[in-house]
Amino acid sequence: MTTSERQALPAGASEFLPEIRRARFGTLTIYEISEGELDLLERGSGDSLFLNFAISLTTLGVSLVVMLLTTTIASDRVFASFVAAAIVSFVGALLLFILWRRSRASMSRVADSIRRRMTPEGDFQALSLPGEAVRLRN
Repeated sequence: MTTSERQALPAGASEFLPEIRRARFGTLTIYEISEGELDLLERGSGDSLFLNFAISLTTLGVSLVVMLLTTTIASDRVFASFVAAAIVSFVGALLLFILWRRSRASMSRVADSIRRRMTPEGDFQALSLPGEAVRLRN
């Protein structure tokens, strides 16, 4: 802010104003998105949670199988419980992995559809402003 601009401000206001520095972009690309796409992007996806729980359940299932193979369990009831826990862990991990793949693909499709709207470089795009027509070059 210049000295003359600071003097034009009310007393005490200039000490609270931050210094603003701007670096220019070489090219700025702006994408327009629909309300539904914005909601989907805002909501995000639970893909990272799905993947984290799938990895955790796979680790749990592997450790239960290793335990069953290396330990002698006298009680049939306890043995059946560990087998059931291992099976449930592997099935849950598989389902979560499938959910992760599907949700990751849907977010990628939305991002790709937004990117595909960009006209190729060098093409002209008409931009109409209220009361006039302007042609821009991308």
